[in-house]
Amino acid sequence: MFRFPRLMPLTRGLLIATAVSFVLHAVVQVWVRSPWGLILALQTHAASPWTALQVVTHPLAWRIGPGSPVSLLMQLVFTWWAVSPFEERYGARATAQLLSFATVAAGVLAALAGLVSPPDIVAGPGTWMLAGWAALGWSLRHATLDFAGLQVRGVAYLWAALIMVALSFLTDPRLPTLFAELAAIGAGVAFVAYRRRRLPATRTSSVVSIGAARAARDKKNKEWLN
Repeated sequence: MFRFPRLMPLTRGLLIATAVSFVLHAVVQVWVRSPWGLILALQTHAASPWTALQVVTHPLAWRIGPGSPVSLLMQLVFTWWAVSPFEERYGARATAQLLSFATVAAGVLAALAGLVSPPDIVAGPGTWMLAGWAALGWSLRHATLDFAGLQVRGVAYLWAALIMVALSFLTDPRLPTLFAELAAIGAGVAFVAYRRRRLPATRTSSVVSIGAARAARDKKNKEWLN
């Protein structure tokens, strides 16, 4: 049976910040109609003095439209599903480092892609979701995890992230956004690969059973589950 992972403190804070940011963007863009409504989003059509800020703030930016409330709900659910299991296993500090690294990597690569592609606006917490799935899937690639009620190898989380990016680009081919999403996935894998000896000790989480964790520890995944 499918169940959401436990909601951890840092993830809860990210969800609250995302919801508050959405409300503020809705007020500024829809009701105030301010030209500063997208100041936090990464606008790739031209470099500006704001670009350095936007590289960091784009996950909290929103382009408000008629379907935005549904988009907000989906983003909140998937961010919870993607980030909270990593925080539960490795702690808030490692999670904050992962998301910071993924945010900057996605922003920089999107900005560079924007120099040779049509204008684009990169916004929303999808960067965090993809980085969380990629990092969790790669760190537990040999373990058995619960994925939407199915018992699968951890690497399925990484494949799910890649499939979502491919389908998104198929329906909305924006090159800077594609590069930002791929950078977030790559950042998740790279963070785990680089920090594997320095990640804090893991705890058995709500997405990995004790039996599966012990089996994986005894076989191929000792460095993660010891």
